[in-house]
Amino acid sequence: MKIEILGTGCSKCNKTKEVVEKVLKSTGVKAEVVKVEDFETILKYGVMITPCRCD
Repeated sequence: MKIEILGTGCSKCNKTKEVVEKVLKSTGVKAEVVKVEDFETILKYGVMITPCRCD
């Protein structure tokens, strides 16, 4: 499984990645966690805005 965190690299995006990794570890679920920070790549997913407004 691959989990992608979409965001431009703000502290909220970093924290989201940390939380996801912690949950995966505590549940024993194996997954690759990747931060997608490139705006052009994020747009390819059809995402125009992410929940966090970067700091």
